[in-house]
Amino acid sequence: MHTIQVVPHANIPSVSTALNQGIVAVAYNPPVAGDWPCFGGDADCSSTPNGGMVMGTPIQNWSLANCSVKGSPCGQLFWTFEDDTTDGDLTVSFTVKQGKTTIQSEKPQHYSPITGSPGAIWVIDFPFGEFKGAAVGPATITVSTTVGTTKITGKTTVNIE
Repeated sequence: MHTIQVVPHANIPSVSTALNQGIVAVAYNPPVAGDWPCFGGDADCSSTPNGGMVMGTPIQNWSLANCSVKGSPCGQLFWTFEDDTTDGDLTVSFTVKQGKTTIQSEKPQHYSPITGSPGAIWVIDFPFGEFKGAAVGPATITVSTTVGTTKITGKTTVNIE
């Protein structure tokens, strides 16, 4: 099991009344460990305006050559969700597949109850790139977020080179 970050972010105006999937992306690790994610208004992110977020640049082509230690994560998988009204325990997980073969996954991880409020944005950040049996070609990433009994999923595809 990897350590992940579950970060509540400042509320933004919202017209939704539900749990909504946001972005799903992968990026290489920051130059200095711990630089990402970074949120405007935080002491370590003072040059970013309030309401802003700094993450790695999302990429669609993932080079295995950039992972210096085979089998070790060399990047980040991150996704956001908006929780306007849903309360309950938070559970997150993901899988990365090439065809029917799972090349990386994270079993569901459970966290303390969260409380939804209008415009509440949450960021999930996992270590990424620890592929087992990866081949050159597309890989589908599926993320899962459950709050209470409400579940949402998101997907993206990366091309492994």
